[in-house]
Amino acid sequence: MLRLTGSSAALGAILCASSLFCAEARANGAFPAVSQFVFDPANPEQMVLRGTFGMLFSTDGGKVFNWICEPALHYQNILPAITVLAGGELVYGVPDGAAHTSIGTCDVDLVEGFDGEIVDVTRSRDFPDRVLVLEADFITHESQIWESSDRGASYTAVSQRFSDFLATTLDVAPSDPDVIYLSGKPTGADIKGRLYRSVDHGATFVEHDVPGSIGLAWPYIAAVDPTRSERVYVRLDDLPGRLKVTDDGGETWVEPLAIPSALEAFALSPDGATVLVSSVSAGTFRASADTLEFEQITCSGVSCFTWNDAGLFACGDQFINGFILGRSNDQGVSYERLLDLNCIHSDYGCSGDTRIGSICPMHWTMISPALLGSGYCGQDSSPPPIFTPPCASGGSGGSGGQGGESGDTPRVRAHGSGCGCRSSDSPSPRAGLAAMLALAASLGVRRRRRRASQ
Repeated sequence: MLRLTGSSAALGAILCASSLFCAEARANGAFPAVSQFVFDPANPEQMVLRGTFGMLFSTDGGKVFNWICEPALHYQNILPAITVLAGGELVYGVPDGAAHTSIGTCDVDLVEGFDGEIVDVTRSRDFPDRVLVLEADFITHESQIWESSDRGASYTAVSQRFSDFLATTLDVAPSDPDVIYLSGKPTGADIKGRLYRSVDHGATFVEHDVPGSIGLAWPYIAAVDPTRSERVYVRLDDLPGRLKVTDDGGETWVEPLAIPSALEAFALSPDGATVLVSSVSAGTFRASADTLEFEQITCSGVSCFTWNDAGLFACGDQFINGFILGRSNDQGVSYERLLDLNCIHSDYGCSGDTRIGSICPMHWTMISPALLGSGYCGQDSSPPPIFTPPCASGGSGGSGGQGGESGDTPRVRAHGSGCGCRSSDSPSPRAGLAAMLALAASLGVRRRRRRASQ
């Protein structure tokens, strides 16, 4: 589940306490935020942005994002794993099964019949109609991998059932569709997390322990290298946030990065040569994939990355970063604003006899008051402003190294509060938040909800 920053949560509480808006202002108990961004691999004009208040769809390269409510998408109060197949078919996991819809259409289909919940989804780069989903049964503590060859319309099991094992993430090696990775933890106290590897498309698996994944440190696959199927990046979901890397499918590991807060965003460049890791509170770190020697490039970070041939995209916090979706042309040092909360549209054009058209309009009136932003919605002729997080002009370096269980791995560590690499004239993200709160108090929080003009 997404961890919201303290500043966003505090802002929501203050605005509610001020009675500027309150009822239904925070969609599912969380102030509106985003945490995953995906593209149609065949048509990058089609995009999906997942939030705590539903999903946002664009069919025109991000000029307009239309909001779709959670109930119409067969879920509520969760953050489903999502993927987009070539051609625009969105597939995602929900507690009752695997749902799918085409971007820009008005109906959503749900495939049921799984014993557990669908906790992760992934696609195969070489087979555009295939999608794999990961089922985890939290009652029986079993997990299983399923595959669809018809774009999410039906599924067959491709793996054994993993007993006494709760899976977290699933991935297919981009360079070899028969290499499948699965991460998670066996049930029981103080048992290490595991990485399973299959080289025969799920028929058999070899398991390896993930060092350091004890207690609450659950292992999540961050990425598989695009050209080397044996290299896997795994993040541990605990404090400190740690990145583990294996070059032999899980037999041995290094730990090149540890930071005081959770690792929230991860990306590899399309060629796999550059690694980016980010945390909203600890900043962004960059390394060559060859050396894994990380340097800190910003002192405030973002909550998700997507890096493809169109650029590096990031999920931001509206009141920390100044956007909810941004694009960077300098590998994460600064961002061009692409979307603000108050620029979200609800003109999806669905008639009342469709699932989306019959459910979402009533929810828009409840969620729209919470969508506050800068007021810039890309409609005038001036270019979008560039947001440069503090610390962009400098950073704290560090070194990578061989890892193990002993904890003596050389690690990059972020600065504590007041991040020492911030220059004296760089604005503090909390200063920006304070300015927003002052403006809200003086103006009564003027909200601009721009809708589609056509």
